Amino acid sequence: MRITAAAALTALTAAALAVAAPAAAEAAGAAPTAEAAVAAQPVQPSAAGMHTFESLALSPDGARIASVEIERSFDSPAALHGPIVVRSTADGHVLERLDPCALCRYAGLTWSPDGRELAFIGSDPVKGEAQLALARGTQLTVLARIQGVAESPRFSPDGRELAILATVAAKKRTGALEAGAPPSGEIGVEFDEQRIAIVPERGGELHFVSPADTYVYEYDWMPDGRGFVGTAAKGDGDANWWIAELDAFDIGGGSRRIASFELQMSVPRVAPDGRTVRFIGGLMSDFGAVGGEIYEVPLAGGTPVSLTPGFRGSFTSLTWRGSRFLATAIVVDHATLLALRDDAGHTPQPLWSAPVTARAGDADTGVEAALSADGRILATAVEDF
Repeated sequence: MRITAAAALTALTAAALAVAAPAAAEAAGAAPTAEAAVAAQPVQPSAAGMHTFESLALSPDGARIASVEIERSFDSPAALHGPIVVRSTADGHVLERLDPCALCRYAGLTWSPDGRELAFIGSDPVKGEAQLALARGTQLTVLARIQGVAESPRFSPDGRELAILATVAAKKRTGALEAGAPPSGEIGVEFDEQRIAIVPERGGELHFVSPADTYVYEYDWMPDGRGFVGTAAKGDGDANWWIAELDAFDIGGGSRRIASFELQMSVPRVAPDGRTVRFIGGLMSDFGAVGGEIYEVPLAGGTPVSLTPGFRGSFTSLTWRGSRFLATAIVVDHATLLALRDDAGHTPQPLWSAPVTARAGDADTGVEAALSADGRILATAVEDF
């Protein structure tokens, strides 16, 4: 299969940057396969370790791939620092390299809707500070500094604002498995609360939108830019992930319940017409271990309904590209990209599949892919044996 755009081999593992045109075969009426992928120049293997691509993001026009590239040696496999590298999808050559902080861990790479700017989070472990930065080419601007932790920057639909998930004065990094400060004083009274905050695209005051007593796990902008949907729970975010609910948050600070669910919910995505929300629902373990069926619920509130009953696989990510709804899934031992058409009874239509582990964005588990604005180009970091 010709899927490699940039690869680095060790004795046991191949880590690659894959670029494919998943909709090409679909448009021609043929059965789409991984053979629709576009090959590019590989990075040379290194006997000293492995070259990895993290937090991968594809520009809206599909011409550029941005990722955090880290050299991991066998002596220090847990290395966290590496530069942000922007490559051409045509042949993999480097267009820009960004590394403004020698100690920072970069994450949350995301392109503006017009593709002119790249936003990211730089976390400085020495200062205990997270910076929301914006790059236009190699010109960098820091939009906001958070004393604590931050993640998941997202541009508003019009590109004029950026939202993030931020925890001010955090006692530890986000996640139930992260080491934290020893408990002291009255136990179970104060918790780290991860909240949605917004900042103008040109910089300014950070404005928190979600309530101070609510932990928001994931979120998505509403199409009109006036609010968000998110999975959230009151109190201790580490302990309450399994009972999180789907909520709506408006820019003015109000919130309301959209739906409760008997299992876990992840990856909420609002439809382009703003009428419904889709999410992955299923029995999940710790936050980040995504898998289940695709459900839909009215944005106004209601009971979630499965769109994929009986699907023989587990969905891991969702996205809208215009009127097209695309999802990734694990099907047996294959990472798979599928389209769900409203006029086809939501039957998943495979567009790309390969026996690999595929990741994009800041996904820690499962399968995820980055897509161009029209959904016709796919990019993902893949590993296989």
